Amino acid sequence: MATISSAGVGSGLDVASLVEQLVAAEGDPVRTRLDRKEADLQEGLTSMATFRGVLTEFKTSLENLRSGEQLRVIDVLSSDVEEDSISITSNNQAIPTEFNVNVLQLAKSHKLTSTQFESDTSAVGSGTLTFQFGHYKEATNEFELNSESSVHTIKIEPQTNNLRGISEAINRANIGVKSIVINNGDGARLIFSSLSTGENNNLRITTSDDDGIDNDLSGLSSLAYDASANLGSGKNVHETQVAQDSILNIDGIEVRKDSNTINNVIRGVTFDVHSITENSVNVRLELNDKAAAEFISAFVTSYNELMSTVDELTGFDPNTQIAGPLSGEPAIRNIVEQLRRNLSVNFDKVNDNFISLATIGIDTERNGKLKLDMEKLNTAIAINLPEVVRLFAKTGSTQDPLVEFVSASNQTTAGKHEINITQLATKALLNTQMISVPNIKINNENNNYVFKIDGIETNNFELTRKIYNSIDELATELQTRINADSNLSEAGVSVNVTNNAGMLQISSNKFGSGSRVELVSVDTNSSELGLIVAKGIDGVDVAGTLAKQEAIGSGQVLTGTRDVEGLSVKVLAGDLGKRKNVIFSRGIAEQLDLLLNKITQADGVLATSNSGSEKRLEDITTQREVLARRLAKLEERLMKQFSALDSSLSKMQTTSEFLTNQLGGLPGARNSGGR
Repeated sequence: MATISSAGVGSGLDVASLVEQLVAAEGDPVRTRLDRKEADLQEGLTSMATFRGVLTEFKTSLENLRSGEQLRVIDVLSSDVEEDSISITSNNQAIPTEFNVNVLQLAKSHKLTSTQFESDTSAVGSGTLTFQFGHYKEATNEFELNSESSVHTIKIEPQTNNLRGISEAINRANIGVKSIVINNGDGARLIFSSLSTGENNNLRITTSDDDGIDNDLSGLSSLAYDASANLGSGKNVHETQVAQDSILNIDGIEVRKDSNTINNVIRGVTFDVHSITENSVNVRLELNDKAAAEFISAFVTSYNELMSTVDELTGFDPNTQIAGPLSGEPAIRNIVEQLRRNLSVNFDKVNDNFISLATIGIDTERNGKLKLDMEKLNTAIAINLPEVVRLFAKTGSTQDPLVEFVSASNQTTAGKHEINITQLATKALLNTQMISVPNIKINNENNNYVFKIDGIETNNFELTRKIYNSIDELATELQTRINADSNLSEAGVSVNVTNNAGMLQISSNKFGSGSRVELVSVDTNSSELGLIVAKGIDGVDVAGTLAKQEAIGSGQVLTGTRDVEGLSVKVLAGDLGKRKNVIFSRGIAEQLDLLLNKITQADGVLATSNSGSEKRLEDITTQREVLARRLAKLEERLMKQFSALDSSLSKMQTTSEFLTNQLGGLPGARNSGGR
């Protein structure tokens, strides 16, 4: 308590100092108590921030374990160490193996060069340029359209009909063709380059020339190019680079692709070819056991660091008799208990051998930390990596190679779930009538059609007017024209057209009940081609059960309900009936990640705890304000009281002095004082 002192009494009374000391004596104990309480709360908030930080670091360590892809690493060992000729990468779907590969040819794109003009501003001609992609068959002198590419038409206006304007129009259209103008000092030339490599991406450029002649060397038609045409009559620009596929030889098997980045040849393996090889490149794919062990070891280390921080924040030091700043904090205790419960989950529903962390060498010690037996872990990884992965990751797999795991939701129950198929998904198809004529002539009376595919109607399109020597040739033309339709390409819809025993069979490339094919409109004499207005057989969805419970089919994907809600598998083919199991596991890393998300989210337990401390800090501010107002009133009251006292003392002093003077003037007072 503050000590009270005064400089004097009477008229010399120091009222301000006396009041200040009295107010301080009243307020200082309360201020000290509030300061101490505030310091404790601030330390708690700081400690909570520290705890949140180590939780976040621990959560980060889970990322590599939550996905099975990171735990199953396939290393690529190549004799082309510098990767001068070929680079090879793999993902977790690859299978350990060894093979030899030779690069015989690189894929190239098609390039064309115009004749020379005086300058890039020289007039060429106006009209339209139509770009098509396809394959030129030299043996038959035919250009076969690429059914997966669209046909693009660009209008060239009279005011921009020079090389520069035409080049800008092509580039602006973004059609898969780039154009530049090259000026060599003597004149300017226009270069056309297909952006796609491969034999099936040759360019054909046709024109509709405003001068009325579409294939001569004058006007816009001077830029026409059709490999099957004659020089100067539609073949009017020069081919400067032939489009070609990349060619690999893998263990004696030739592989041709339209790109220098090659996928889907060996599962999980990607080839990037750079140059032709002089000698075979030996490639080995090996399972990297160390990757999984390193990620798991990092997890154990991060968890132990988290527990060490918890001990510092919540523990009690018997030597100093000092408790941690979060000692007794219920939120921390609850979080640690939940973390430890997740570490003890049993996985006997998805694994046969490794059903807990202890079975792969991770034990919990008495102090709550984890102890890792690296030798035991490495043995488990070598024996059965998929089971080790299921202990940690959210992962799914199937036991039937014709059934693929797609996904699972947070509601899906982990376990081995039986797959039973009662119906396979199908595509819609339409069979035309039999084509009886040997040579199929397409003219202006049988070349206009409109289809509706998967609910999307095409524009009216035309088949190329010519004689087709086979039904297969006509099927290719029809498929190309349908797939080139802008309405279908924008919707990602396409068809496949084949020769079905003398009939054209048009099938949607989509599986399921949304798969439909309909011939909406035909030309005058289309019946001789077997093409009449008709509706095909709609596709159906896959049907069956998952975990012996009703499942919902959509195309080839079957999705579970109730206990396996959100579990989806894709049934590619195979027999009806039982198709073994889909195994879904929500591993420890996934469970911990879900838990930590809840803990650290805006309304989680940490936020709630901090909110309580912040509210108490606000209360302290309020108490300080109340104290300040109370002390102000006290000061005001004391000042009035002591000012009145001072005034009274002053009067009494004046009276005293008066009386003293009066008494001193009385007869005998001096003598009396002298005796």
